[in-house]
Amino acid sequence: MTTTQSQGALTDVDGVLARMRALDAELPPGDGVAVFNRVYLSVTSRIAARIAAGQFRDRAAAAEL
Repeated sequence: MTTTQSQGALTDVDGVLARMRALDAELPPGDGVAVFNRVYLSVTSRIAARIAAGQFRDRAAAAEL
């Protein structure tokens, strides 16, 4: 997958992960947004791995969610 944007919104899982990793690197560790971002990053990374492994019947729908 490549990172694409439409009207400023990220439109693929890899792009979302890249943005979340960039936020993680920029935010202070104890910041509430940083903590939320790390939790969401962890979940999104696991979902991306499952999509890549073909563990969803409809990969496009899973990626869109």
